[in-house]
Amino acid sequence: MNNKNKISQNFTPETYRIDIDKNYEVSKWCEAWGISPLELKIAVIEVGTKISKIERFLKTRPQFQFVN
Repeated sequence: MNNKNKISQNFTPETYRIDIDKNYEVSKWCEAWGISPLELKIAVIEVGTKISKIERFLKTRPQFQFVN
């Protein structure tokens, strides 16, 4: 079972919201989704704090590569 499934089994994505001000929640969800805290914050700005909306956003977002 991957981290996302372990986390999601305790919550209902339709109703659960991420508290972006709690570092442990940010860390937990970033690890589960394989994203950075900045990517999570962008997702929250775009679609809000509901897990189901964030998951949908992350599945459909373009993949960016940063160039130095």
